[in-house]
Amino acid sequence: MKMAPAVFWGILLVLIGLSIIFRIVFDVNLFRVLLAVILILIGIKILVGGKGIFNVRTDRNDVIFNERTFAETPENKAEYNVVFARSVFDYRKIGIRGDRPVKVKINTLFGSTVIKVDENTPVKVKVDAVFAGAKLPDGNTIVFGSGFWQGDSLEPDGNYMIIDADVVFGSLEVKK
Repeated sequence: MKMAPAVFWGILLVLIGLSIIFRIVFDVNLFRVLLAVILILIGIKILVGGKGIFNVRTDRNDVIFNERTFAETPENKAEYNVVFARSVFDYRKIGIRGDRPVKVKINTLFGSTVIKVDENTPVKVKVDAVFAGAKLPDGNTIVFGSGFWQGDSLEPDGNYMIIDADVVFGSLEVKK
């Protein structure tokens, strides 16, 4: 059985990670919790298989342990996830089509996201941040809470893009 060593090491790492979490549940040490989570992820990765420790199969809109730039016009109600990664969403040369607003959801967890918009692109941006740093073009910075920004060329009756961005323990910057 060729998988026996992988199963053994995967289960061992998962158990070590879980034991660390259980041991420190009453006396929380963030470094130990992070180490435990990393060990659990490595153990699960070994069990699931694949090349490399952090080579994770994802949807085309997910970026995990990687770096990616999105420059195409997003579909309506598209959702992007950035986890332990860096992504750039370059919306400077896109065209908003259709008769309804285009809604885009961007989730950033322990990562970095940059959203670039053209001054002439009608856009609304709503940011929810938790222990994060979110910078908006008007100079507002959100660390914990919500923020809102809209482009100068936005017409309420016209067609525009709505970006709903959530960032947790990461950074997000909207540039024009």
